[in-house]
Amino acid sequence: MPTNNNQDNLYVDNLLRHLATQHPIFWSRKDLSLMGIPDILPTVPIPPTDISGLSFTEEAELRSLVVAIADWFGECRGMTIMTNSLHPLLKLGELRYRLKPVCLISCVNIPCIVYLDAPLREYYRGTYRGRIIQDFLKLSALGQSDDTLEPFDFGMLIALAQEQKFFEVQPDVDGSYTTRILYPDSALQKFIIVTAKVMVETLEALENNDEVVRKVKISRYTVPLGDTCKEKDSALLKIMATILDDGIRAGATAPIYPEDEDDEEDEDER
Repeated sequence: MPTNNNQDNLYVDNLLRHLATQHPIFWSRKDLSLMGIPDILPTVPIPPTDISGLSFTEEAELRSLVVAIADWFGECRGMTIMTNSLHPLLKLGELRYRLKPVCLISCVNIPCIVYLDAPLREYYRGTYRGRIIQDFLKLSALGQSDDTLEPFDFGMLIALAQEQKFFEVQPDVDGSYTTRILYPDSALQKFIIVTAKVMVETLEALENNDEVVRKVKISRYTVPLGDTCKEKDSALLKIMATILDDGIRAGATAPIYPEDEDDEEDEDER
């Protein structure tokens, strides 16, 4: 039997079996620690992509900026990159939860990265009922620790991996799916990018309600907002280009089915 306190173990007790009756917004950081997620996330850099010759001139507030970058890159690559408010489906045993992000970016119709922020989390907790975007941005630091993983975000990373598995995306060579979320730091000076490596066997254990699961590897990377109009010097544009290129490659491995097929996964959704 694995001990969840040992960070060297590859497997941990499946605490989500007991948390499944709660929406992930109400899980605690202690719960994540017991699942093997470090209290302070390790920093792992994301290799920047050369974007020489590409021109980005959009200026927008943070939520719109992410959409603008995705649209810009899709046009540059001549690929389908969609931004919408679709809700990834988290499956824990027989229970289902639709997790609502600010924005979901899909490459070749496959979920790639989700944009979140602290006001959204607080809104779903019921502690903030503001509706105006400016209020969201002013209150961006609500309840957020920039160095740790939010429980809702952990659920979102798992749900994104489950979506990739459902769409039959080919896993990485190590048998994992790579998923990412993006949100501004508390000072609104940087974007925090959290990357998860979720093993196929982890997804199967969660869906089967097994007692033990393979750990999810989590890392983070921060990138300054900077001046996106100076393309060659914009670290944000280069990192986003890398992430979207990765999404395009992953999406290209999924088979294409007729669009009118029904998705039975929505049954018993909570």
